[in-house]
Amino acid sequence: MWSSSRFCQRLNLRQTAALMVWFAVPSAWAHDPGLSSLEIKDHADGVRVELRLSARDVALAVPESDGDGDGVVRADEVSLGNERLRAAVGQWVSITSMAGGIVVSPLATKVSWNAEDEDIMWQARYEREPGGQWRVDSTQFAHLPPGHHLFATAQSETGATLAEALLRADKSALVVR
Repeated sequence: MWSSSRFCQRLNLRQTAALMVWFAVPSAWAHDPGLSSLEIKDHADGVRVELRLSARDVALAVPESDGDGDGVVRADEVSLGNERLRAAVGQWVSITSMAGGIVVSPLATKVSWNAEDEDIMWQARYEREPGGQWRVDSTQFAHLPPGHHLFATAQSETGATLAEALLRADKSALVVR
């Protein structure tokens, strides 16, 4: 019979140390590099989008936003480079009406530092015609290391899930019905 105590007794010191580092290091980052989230909410006045990226991923994708070159974009760097970040990150998300194939431009965008999760939030509001299918594309994968994933979810104004997917370089679009 397998028991956890026998398993632990069989680990040598080097294996135990490696496991401790493996479990400890990712938890030191509030938002894991390599995973982003995209939340899309369908409202009567249009579509609201929130893209969250780890501060390390933003530093890799938009190096000029990392003012001190330490590999992490911090709150003060977000406020200093807000226009650059808004422009760069804003190109990573597009919404297309499936009926007319028209790419919709954002009406308003905002970039901010999320202190709680230590990540960067890009928020936008898009105008679109109500009803019908639309597609959300993310092109951020071209700017980030291989293996990056984006959890995308689309919700109605009432909070019902319309679509969700784990996007990656070879599957970078979410169709919302």
